[in-house]
Amino acid sequence: MSTTYPVRVLYVEDDPGAALLFQRRLSRDNYVVEIARDGEHGLITWVTGAFDVLAVDQDMPRMKGLELLRELAARGPLPPTVMVTGAGNETIAVEAMKLGADDYIIKDTEARYLDLIPSVIERALEKRRLLEEKRLADDELRESRNRLRKSQEMAHVGSWELDLLNDRLIWSDEVHRIYGVEPHQFKGRHQASLEVTHPDDRSMVKSAFDRSLQEEEDHYEIEHRIVRKHTGEVRYVHEKWEHLRDASGRIYRCVGMVQDITERKNAEQKILAQRNLFSLMFENAPYVLLLINRDLRVENINRRGVAFAGRPKESLLGSLGGEIFKCVNAFIGEGCGRNPPCLTCPIRSRVIHTFHTGEPLYQEEGRLTLAYDLSQRNELDFLVSTTLVTVEDAEMVLVTIIDITDHKKAHEAQREGELWLQSIFRSLEEGIVTVTPDGVVKDINPAVTKIFGYTRKELVGASTEMLHVDSQHYSEFQARIREAFDQGESAELEFEARRKSGEIFPTEHSVSLLRGRSEEPIGILSVIRDITIRKKARDQITASLREKEVLLREIHHRVKNNLAVITSFIRMQSHYATNKTPKEAFEEVQARIRSMALVHEILYQSTNLAYLNVADYFETLLAHLFNSYGRLGTDITVERYIKDASFGLDTAIPLGILMTELVSNCFKHAFPDGRSGRIIVSLHAVEHDTFELRVADDGVGIPETIDLNNPQSMGLDLIDTFVEQLSGKIKLVRDNGTEIRIRFREVDKRSWA
Repeated sequence: MSTTYPVRVLYVEDDPGAALLFQRRLSRDNYVVEIARDGEHGLITWVTGAFDVLAVDQDMPRMKGLELLRELAARGPLPPTVMVTGAGNETIAVEAMKLGADDYIIKDTEARYLDLIPSVIERALEKRRLLEEKRLADDELRESRNRLRKSQEMAHVGSWELDLLNDRLIWSDEVHRIYGVEPHQFKGRHQASLEVTHPDDRSMVKSAFDRSLQEEEDHYEIEHRIVRKHTGEVRYVHEKWEHLRDASGRIYRCVGMVQDITERKNAEQKILAQRNLFSLMFENAPYVLLLINRDLRVENINRRGVAFAGRPKESLLGSLGGEIFKCVNAFIGEGCGRNPPCLTCPIRSRVIHTFHTGEPLYQEEGRLTLAYDLSQRNELDFLVSTTLVTVEDAEMVLVTIIDITDHKKAHEAQREGELWLQSIFRSLEEGIVTVTPDGVVKDINPAVTKIFGYTRKELVGASTEMLHVDSQHYSEFQARIREAFDQGESAELEFEARRKSGEIFPTEHSVSLLRGRSEEPIGILSVIRDITIRKKARDQITASLREKEVLLREIHHRVKNNLAVITSFIRMQSHYATNKTPKEAFEEVQARIRSMALVHEILYQSTNLAYLNVADYFETLLAHLFNSYGRLGTDITVERYIKDASFGLDTAIPLGILMTELVSNCFKHAFPDGRSGRIIVSLHAVEHDTFELRVADDGVGIPETIDLNNPQSMGLDLIDTFVEQLSGKIKLVRDNGTEIRIRFREVDKRSWA
């Protein structure tokens, strides 16, 4: 809380003598004391008046001190309160403290207690000020925690902290939500995390955590399943933690995060399941399946086809269809596809039709004459289906040869599964890029074009370097991937990327190594996420917390410095005060303090708490000065030529005091006997980082006996002091009045050219 000075004290005391002694003693320390004769009078006076401190005697008629405090406490928290009791009434003091009084003092017959009253009141005020500061700090901390909680909730990321020495576990709100454990159900022990872990994963998670402690791994992460306590739902989480060590290197605390990755995990499992399903269906179908390229040669054939042909699969790949099925036309004339009957081949014609039109054909009935040797021929009736598919960017025709009754549904399921897999690939919001071993983009999904702004045609076949900031950045990314692959099959990286527009933005890469049938690396699969929003939110929270810490320290520093300056003002005023009235002296001190207080008033209304717009500051100061001194000369005008500039407080405060002193002197001394005139105030830059404050008047002029280098008044002494504080230079010009110029640089930027 803040109080104005002098401090106003209400003393409730029925003894006029004691009340008068109390009032005289505090008046010596500039306190303003008002006396209430009893409790009822005190209650009315406090409610209707404006006081900073309440002092209460106990034994009074009509309403005792404790009764007064109870009445005030019923209306709300007690103000800064001091209980005054006689010797032997310590229990009264204790009861008053329970009601909310800040301190008490016991009367003695020699009245020595009166000398303790000022310090007791100051302690009470300081206690309330500290409580108010703590309340404000608590409110700010609570707000910061709320922002963090909302950010974690949006990202489905929670945080936890484990005190290993006391086995005390703290979860954020989002961890409670992810695990499905209400705060009142939470036991606050490490065992609580294991209890919600899936029973089949519990041993793995516990072993991983114990191993990280035993092997002294400071960072660790794991994916596992949990079972939500209130619903029994199984979810997937990604958990990371870090160990903190004391000065001796011993691990004493763990901090970690938990992210709900169920949706991502389910999507990955669906894609994998579809791929496995496609492969299993192709290989194990109870009918013949072929992939035919545009040369009408076999690119792939399933097990049933290999069994039908009776030859190893490797010998079949690259063959023509008639050669595999032993079509009679493959062994006569010009061979498969070159004889006249080949024009009406039920398989060849449909494959060509599908290649030319892109249209799939279903349940087309056909017949081939097969010749296992020249003497044995068989007729094969079948249904043939052809479908145009894209395999690794190459168009092929999938040929299904089934009997009329058994294979129709199997073929449709095959096609549906393939289309579903392609649909999932296209609909994922994360960008997916497959890359060849030499760094060339092989395939992308639509999300990649949305994230980077390139078309599919621009990316496929190009180097992935075009997605990075520059070549050095690309080389560093490749090195990080190789390092990660040396330790495993995947990597999680955060890296800056560049859009087609040139915009640089943060991304998260989940990179996996793709291997071929013989386990040799055949490429890389990269899942890319644009984390601009997430990173900005994280940076804003961090910056906000850091700014609050700096501002708290700065507040303490400013208050200390400003109180020191105010003390110096009063000490200097008392030194130079000779024939001035107290009112004049206080008005001068008030003007100087106002110039300091105005800095904080303007900063409070500003979005930038570190720098002050000096134009606004001077305009407000000049308005106060004109209102205060304008009565001395109604025909005095003030001309302002102030350029926009922003200064830190270490420059703005002394600069404001200097301008206040110079303009006050113009009002008081330049225009005696109601003389009219003008005052000019200007502030502008004269060099790269040098400024000049100029205050001039066309009044009677400063006497020749006054030497700025040897000040004989408080005002001139202050001018000299603050010019020196700014490391500035002052110049006096006596020409048609008085002109004072002060050149300076902003504090901490004082190197003169």
